Amino acid sequence: MKNIKYLLALVMTASIVACSSDNEQDVPTPPEKPSYKVGDLYDRNGITGVVYYLNNEEGTSGYVVSLKEWEAAWSEEYIETGAMRLSLGEGMINNNIIKRLDNWKSRFPAFSRCNTLNSGLVTTWILPSSAELQWIGLSLCTDGEIDQAKLEAFNKTLTDAGGDPISLTNYWSSSEFSASQAYPINLAKPNADSDYYETGKEKKHKVRAVTVF
Repeated sequence: MKNIKYLLALVMTASIVACSSDNEQDVPTPPEKPSYKVGDLYDRNGITGVVYYLNNEEGTSGYVVSLKEWEAAWSEEYIETGAMRLSLGEGMINNNIIKRLDNWKSRFPAFSRCNTLNSGLVTTWILPSSAELQWIGLSLCTDGEIDQAKLEAFNKTLTDAGGDPISLTNYWSSSEFSASQAYPINLAKPNADSDYYETGKEKKHKVRAVTVF
């Protein structure tokens, strides 16, 4: 009887080890995230645009600029909103502040234009902060100046996908300066100081949405 119990114990142990081994083999390996370079077309998960900034050397996360652009005022009225964040990763904060205001879509046209790209499960298109916008221009530079070859290649990717080319002019950021002024960035001179002091929120500038991937 003792021998039978011993043999049963061995069989059960072997079965547990085998099951454990099988389970380990059944665990799927997570797929590798796609890698991108600046200037690549990004077309995944309902988001289509062109990569302009990378968060890591592997190129697995960063920022995408929209194919489409518009022209709009930052605001239809002079009001201090508190949307004053400037840095990378802070554009969403500015946009969320605006979206909490009553009738924001009619009162803040630049933000509303960018929001038209959000639909269904896609919710991350925003009017970029000043730094997020500035990096669009910087991605097109060599030694601090716009590189015509980079600009043409970037614009070809945009237009081949049915988008609008980048213009070397002022674009609105989501970063507010005061009740009457906000920060546009001139993409022809992305290293220069913003000329927010020359224009008010009611002035129409180019508008381009960005999102993260």
